[in-house]
Amino acid sequence: MQQMRVLIFVHTSDPKLCLDIRLCAVMRWKKIGWMALLRTSDARASDLETNLQLLQTFTKEDLLQDNNIDSMLACIAAHVLCGHVREYRPLLAKLSAQRFQKLNEVFDGRRLETLDQAMDVLHPAPWFRFQTQTNSVRDPHALQELEDFDHTNKWPTKQVKHERKIDAFDTRADRAQEVSNLTSTINILKCDAATHANDIVSASALRKEMSAKDKLMIRRIRKYRLFPTAEQRKKLHQFMGTCRWTYNKGVAHFRKTNVSSAQTLRDLYVTEKSKKQRVYPEDMEPPPQWAYETPKTFRFNALRKFESGVKSAFSNKINGNISKFKIQFKSRKKDGRYFTFCEDAGRANIMYKTGESRAMLSISKLKNIPIKCDPGIEITNEIQITNTNGFWYAVIPQYVRPGEFDNRGKTIALDPGMKAFMTGVDLDGNALHIGRGNKEHLDKYRARIRNAQQEMASIKNFKGHRSGRQWRALARAKRAFHCATAKLSNCVKEMHYQTSTYLTKHYDTIILPVFNSSVMVKKSNARNHTFNRLLSGLNITAWSI
Repeated sequence: MQQMRVLIFVHTSDPKLCLDIRLCAVMRWKKIGWMALLRTSDARASDLETNLQLLQTFTKEDLLQDNNIDSMLACIAAHVLCGHVREYRPLLAKLSAQRFQKLNEVFDGRRLETLDQAMDVLHPAPWFRFQTQTNSVRDPHALQELEDFDHTNKWPTKQVKHERKIDAFDTRADRAQEVSNLTSTINILKCDAATHANDIVSASALRKEMSAKDKLMIRRIRKYRLFPTAEQRKKLHQFMGTCRWTYNKGVAHFRKTNVSSAQTLRDLYVTEKSKKQRVYPEDMEPPPQWAYETPKTFRFNALRKFESGVKSAFSNKINGNISKFKIQFKSRKKDGRYFTFCEDAGRANIMYKTGESRAMLSISKLKNIPIKCDPGIEITNEIQITNTNGFWYAVIPQYVRPGEFDNRGKTIALDPGMKAFMTGVDLDGNALHIGRGNKEHLDKYRARIRNAQQEMASIKNFKGHRSGRQWRALARAKRAFHCATAKLSNCVKEMHYQTSTYLTKHYDTIILPVFNSSVMVKKSNARNHTFNRLLSGLNITAWSI
């Protein structure tokens, strides 16, 4: 029955038509999931209305005898998978008692209610469950049998790319040494460039070819908790504020001169001394002396971040994604808790102590910050220091080796929801329920956030002189709000990570519908404000990306 959850509910104002489609699915349910995959690659939005109108003309006898019903239902199912159908509601909750009894007669009644705990789940959270429903009718299929499904034709190509990524990771040390040797050779040949012009060109081409393999390596971002002392927190806040001030200087300079080059802005707002003549726009001056207390690498990386944002905005405008743009300033009140500053790989270092779980992170002008991270981690790329909900983190990118890939032909189609975070159906008709019942656990933190917001609002709206007791209560409410927000965010991320790990471990092909949150939470009579808020809080779009 969970298979029909994905295939039946359509976006139409005619309730009788919805009942007709449900009846069609009940009569032909064994072939819907398979035929939907067959039709996924060529579903057109213009066919949906035609098929819905034709279904209204069929009687109950036609549903049992006409073989064309399979094709029509498969087309509707394909529209669901392609994103043309916009309803995400459980089927059983919408059925009457008589219709539910009829389904018990048609299907194995135990399959409608029995959920088995999924096996082989990596470090499952006690509140986040993986449950399965096994189809009583075993009719196994494979995607290789689908000639119209383009995904099967790309498997050999993806296998070759996967092997290239593994080779690029295994040879990264030797490749780095060879690139270094080629660079030294090119520098020596440039001493007599006229004589060795061809050799310089060939060596540069070889170096470029070898360096291009670095882009094949998979880079993962790891976020580790920092535990700075009070003095270190004061320094980090100072660094972050100065970087935000430097970023805003770049924005102001760009608005006056349309210059966004980080190198040009570096001579004006980063370096204290420069051999070049500095020319500032009207009403703009050199940085004050206190700005130079922050390492120049932090401030320069803030300008690089600004330049990257400008380039991205211009690219979107050229591609037609936006018609105009305006780079905004960063404010302490709005962006202060999420503004990040970067440190170069050569200036950041992690020292480990034997027998202790925490290590020490050292950056420019700030040494020995306690950090809880994986043992043996090395910093080979630029890192970020960020403050989220009052907690400090170091974001460290790492290159990882891809796992061995063996295509077993297992496929699953997914559908998001509220009662279950994700529901999937495989080619055998088995259903997978991910995160069913997690709403109660998340509501606990949502209630804490709501209570803290009410407490802060009551104190802020108090008309009169606030006592010391009220200020302390406001501080406690803020701490409770940030703590509950962080825990809620961590729970949602845990759902995402657990779901991705389980799916990639047990399935080779994962079919995703179009997760468009702006459409899923669109206001209508069927969706209230609470539903929209809860669905947005699950960050389904971020998970699918």
